[in-house]
Amino acid sequence: MVGFMVWSFAKAKRVLIPNFYQSVIAEKLVNMLVSVTESAKTYLKSVCPEGHVTLSVKGGGCSGMQYVWGLSKDFKDDSVNWSDPIEDILVVDPLAEMFLLGSTIDYVQELGGSFLKVKNPMATAQCGCGESFSA
Repeated sequence: MVGFMVWSFAKAKRVLIPNFYQSVIAEKLVNMLVSVTESAKTYLKSVCPEGHVTLSVKGGGCSGMQYVWGLSKDFKDDSVNWSDPIEDILVVDPLAEMFLLGSTIDYVQELGGSFLKVKNPMATAQCGCGESFSA
């Protein structure tokens, strides 16, 4: 069994979760982390048909932090301990998870071009191009 902390307004309680439910809970938590729209999923699969797209966050950009996209044929062999695949195409750097919680990734096509847009509820400000944010 694994213990998870459950927070309530009254106090924190430690809840023991049987091994049987651990993978189900982990999958639900990953799906709560980032959601991917159908258009983004289609685009990501066209960019990397035999691997996964990686998403991390690093300091920089005009708002303080920026999204870093990458491609990985076998993300399990990388030096980063990536999240479980989201929609079987996207993996997230665990250090970036707190900055991406609840985000939605969409693929937008406009007259001026097309791009991946991260709708991030954790961001307190974003630059005009959407490449960087502050949290």
